[in-house]
Amino acid sequence: MAARFADVTDTGRRWRERAAPAPAAVELACAGGGGALPVRLMDLSTFGCRISGDGAEAVGDHVRLSFGGRPAVPATVVWRNGGAIGCRFDKPIATSLMRSLICGEG
Repeated sequence: MAARFADVTDTGRRWRERAAPAPAAVELACAGGGGALPVRLMDLSTFGCRISGDGAEAVGDHVRLSFGGRPAVPATVVWRNGGAIGCRFDKPIATSLMRSLICGEG
């Protein structure tokens, strides 16, 4: 059986598909301090997420994301587009955390 690989020339596809999460309480705080702001989780992968909110974070800022009372996840802002913010987690999150956020478990 031949192995199947993703077509890397297709720029419209991601290596890993993102999933729309269940509604969750998410807070964004600058890693250097300051108060946490509520944001809306728009989509999620084990490597990062897209959030929507009024945070003043700029590309390159180190932030911490708190997902509904779970330990904060350190991340870096990698892009901004208006109120949308793309964050890459410093370390991929556990599959169990991703599953709980997507399915609304726990």
